[in-house]
Parts: sequence; C-alpha cells; structure tokens
Amino acid sequence: MAYQASTSAPIWLNKGDNAWQMIAATLVGLQSVPGLVILYGSIVKKKWAVNSAFMALYAFAAVVICWVTWAYKMSFGQRLLPFWGKAGPALGQKFLLGWATLPETAQYDSNGVLETAVAQPFYPMATMVWFQCVFAAITLILLAGSLLGRMNIKAWMMFVPLWLTFSYTVGAFSLWGGGFLFHWGVMDYSGGYVIHLSSGIAGFTAAYWVGPRLKADRERFPPNNVLMTLAGAGLLWMGWAGFNGGDPYSANIDSSMAVLNTNICAATSLLVWTLLDVIFFNKPSVIGAVQGMITGLVCITPGAGLVQGWAAIVMGVLSGSVPWFTMMIVHKRSKLLQKVDDTLGVFHTHAVAGLLGGILTGVFAEPELCNLLPVTNSRRSVEDPEENKSSNRLQVVLHHWMERGDHHYYLPCDKIGGPGCRTMNYLSGMMLFMVRRRMRCGVMERSNWKSEGEQVEQRAILIPMLYRGELVLCAPWNKGEPRTQAVIGAVQGMITGLVCISPGAGNYINYP
Repeated sequence: MAYQASTSAPIWLNKGDNAWQMIAATLVGLQSVPGLVILYGSIVKKKWAVNSAFMALYAFAAVVICWVTWAYKMSFGQRLLPFWGKAGPALGQKFLLGWATLPETAQYDSNGVLETAVAQPFYPMATMVWFQCVFAAITLILLAGSLLGRMNIKAWMMFVPLWLTFSYTVGAFSLWGGGFLFHWGVMDYSGGYVIHLSSGIAGFTAAYWVGPRLKADRERFPPNNVLMTLAGAGLLWMGWAGFNGGDPYSANIDSSMAVLNTNICAATSLLVWTLLDVIFFNKPSVIGAVQGMITGLVCITPGAGLVQGWAAIVMGVLSGSVPWFTMMIVHKRSKLLQKVDDTLGVFHTHAVAGLLGGILTGVFAEPELCNLLPVTNSRRSVEDPEENKSSNRLQVVLHHWMERGDHHYYLPCDKIGGPGCRTMNYLSGMMLFMVRRRMRCGVMERSNWKSEGEQVEQRAILIPMLYRGELVLCAPWNKGEPRTQAVIGAVQGMITGLVCISPGAGNYINYP
C-alpha cells in the first residue's frame, strides 16, 4: 500500500479518489464563483451588472448553508417518501468522517432479494457532501439566468432556499439519492435531468411569474463587456471537467472517458452553432458561440461516461442545431415563448439541451460503460423479451420495466425523468406566486429611466423582513441592483469567514 492506515487515513480511504473528488468539486465550484458571477455580470446591461453578479454570489453562499443544515439529507439521506429523503443536518464529526455511502437506502425486490445495494466510494462523507453541494449551488445560479435584468435582490434571497428545499431536493433524491426513479433504473450520469432540465423548466416558470423586462431592455440588451463574457464562459467550460469527470465517484477509466466526451461534444456544438449563425445571419456571433458551447456541455452531461467518442460528436451536432432552431425559429413564432421573458434563454440552452441529451443517452449509451455505474435495473432502448440480453449489442436503455400478462412494455427514461422533473419544477412558479401575491413581496421593479442616474418608480413595493425579532415592511433599493456598499459588505463577510475558519478548519465539529 502507498500509505499506512491511521486515524486520519482509515483502511478504506483511497487518497487518489479522495483527492480527485475534492478537485472535481472545486472545479464545479469555480464554474459558479467566479465563472457565472463573471458571465452574468458582463453579459447584461451595465445598470444590471452588479445585481446579476451578486445574485450568483448570494445563491452560492445561501445554498452551502442550507445544504449542510437540512438539504443534503433530503437529497441523499434515508428515505422519507419515494421522492424525498428525511431532512437533517450534515454537520457532525461522526457523520462527516465516516465512510461515504450513496444512496443510503437499498432497494429490494418484492421477494426480498437485494436489487440495488448502497455504493461506498473510498473517501469520507465530508467529500461527498461538498461535491453534491456545488451541484446544488450551480443549479440555482443557472436558474437565475432566466431572471436577470429585473429580479429584486431581496426577493431572490427568499426564493433560493425555498426552491432548493421544495424542488431541487425532490429531483436529486428521486434520481440520485435512492428514490423511485433511481430504483426504476433511470440513469442521469451527471445532471441532465436533475440540474439542467430542472433549472431550465424552473427558470422558464419563474420568468413567467416575475414578468418581463422593460420593453426597451427586451428589444436591446447588449453585454457590457464581451471579453469578460468569454472569460466567464471559459471558466464554465474548463470547470465541466469536474462536473462530468467527478460523477463516477472515483478516479477511474470512466471519469477519463467522461472528460474527453465532454470536450468533444462542447467543441462540436460551438462550431455547429457558429456555422448556423454564419449561414442564416451572414456573420458569427460571440454570444451565439457561448450559447452553443453551453448546449454542448449540457447535452453530453446525462451520458458523458456512458457513450463513445463518435456518439459525443453526433450529440454535439444535434445540441448545436436543435436548441439553435428552438431559440432562433420556434421562439420567434410561439406566442407563449414570446410572452415569457427568459433573459439568457435558459429554457433553450438547458431544458431543451438537457432533455435532448437524456433522449440521446438512451440511444447511444454503451452497455459496458453503463455497467460501471451502480444502477442495476436498467433495460435497453429497443428490447426483445425473448432475446439473450447478455449477447445483445443494441444500445442501452434507461427504462422502467412493466409487465402486463404475457407482454412486456418498456417506458423510456425521457418519458419518466423528463415530465417528472418538469412537474417538480412547477413548484418554483407556485413559490414565486406565493411570494408575489400572498406575502406581498416585490419580485421585480418596473421603472422608467429618463436620464443617466434618474429613475421614476411606477409603483411602490414593500417587502416583509425580520429585523431584530420584529416583522417590518421595507422598500427595495431605488435601482434594480444592490448598492455597491452591500456587495462590498458581502465580499468582506465571505473573506472574514474564510479567515476565521482557517486556523481550525479540521479541528472541531461544524456546529460552531
């Protein structure tokens, strides 16, 4: 052995796996902070730059605290309902230093035979908690892309923990944490359904309830800094190595395959999107290239470690063309899509691309690669019940097997995971409806800008806030972005927290 067992290195710990998992989690974290912070702050008009960037920074911090306080165990803990785990803190030393298990709920057949056992990667639970946390955080930040340019920051502060608790945890437990979709054999390799379809549908629903931007902003909304947009997009792309490469939960051959496929699909999709822009609009678009890159990354996510390299190219061609068609053609002809002001087109780049990736995974996934994942109840996309499954090389499956009499029926995963995630995410719309109507909290600010720095409010907005134990009503800031002092204060708070924890980060239980 390369190391001796000790208190800090138990016999089950694989230092290589643990190091890679922590690096992968950090790469995903860098996609959010600073990746999407930079991307959002630079891709919007200058007057919304600070607000947009701060929405991403706040969401990341808020999700971290909610995650370790109650949301991790709702997503990956003991089963409470077929789609939800039991809430509880993930803060104690005994829990965090123990051997990681995922999912924590085993599945048994009706005859009592074990069908799907719990998986135990070779590192502590603390690593797993942090790895899953950054995935939850980036989902909220992706959702925010639909709301840029008019979302009141205080309403966003209320929305983040609500959506995380009542929507994200449902999808995560159902598909990853040992819920009913996991035990039906649905494979979502790295979040095509849980993260991208989820954030795309939720963002579209939230944008409907929040309402559109000002007419002038919808007609012309140029980025304030294209170079910084490319820098943020670059961080997003490179960080995807951790996004898809970390999901085998070890530094194995499947993680290498996932990282290569991710870059192949993203590059292909970017080139196809740019080519379509040149063919139909006579010139390439920087923002279009970024959109094509994102759709490629999203499309490959459900099957990054399940498909071969040639399939990644095919998926890149489709992810660069199908979302382009829905965004450039269908969107302009659909009254519903025109009515909903999805600022960055998250519905097209994440919902459409994520669903497309899930469907294509069922077509192109390779059985040998699927066997590397701890999902044991999968079926083929095209299956003959009388056929010898072990010798059949038809492409894989992500299906629920139902039997009626002498006939067998197979329900494709895109008909299980897709509508399921979409239904779950209508909760986000109900939450915003509650915030806007029931709690009488301002969700957006409508204003007329007459000159530089001058603003005329069309309506007053009151927001219920707790201040020193008392419920008070306060008005939002005058402009659609937080004051500079507030942003600086948030950054200072982050820095003081990092400095304070540094001397004893590994020396005490997390409750203090």
